[in-house]
Amino acid sequence: MKHAGIHYHFKTKDDLALALVNSIRERNGAIRAAFEQDLDDPKARLDAMVEYFASYPKGDKFCMCGMMAAELASFSPNVRQSLALYFKEFRNWLAVQFSLLKHPDPQRAALQFISGLEGSLLIARLEGDAEVVNRAMSRTAAQHTIKL
Repeated sequence: MKHAGIHYHFKTKDDLALALVNSIRERNGAIRAAFEQDLDDPKARLDAMVEYFASYPKGDKFCMCGMMAAELASFSPNVRQSLALYFKEFRNWLAVQFSLLKHPDPQRAALQFISGLEGSLLIARLEGDAEVVNRAMSRTAAQHTIKL
């Protein structure tokens, strides 16, 4: 898309950023829904989520919402709110998975999971090593599983 085309569809930087975040929220929501439908086991869903994000550095991609959150002050309240909603929806989904795994503190486990995931994505990008995500997250779900 050419520069003029971007300005035709998005009048301001804020309009573009908000559309981008909302698109990512929608796509990631669909991915979580697909995991719910296709995978019966919450540990398998967590592993699938790691696998999904671990593919980012392999394709020289990054988590756009994570990068935008790091630059939060440069965005409007509308974009900030949408970013916050992206992470809230993601954390809530993760907390449900950890709750199903009988974790004693699913909210904390969800926060640790998403923090580890976002941090490992940054390090993978910095070091040019796509396997950092897998190494960092390889035992996360297993560590949070409690045997009944």
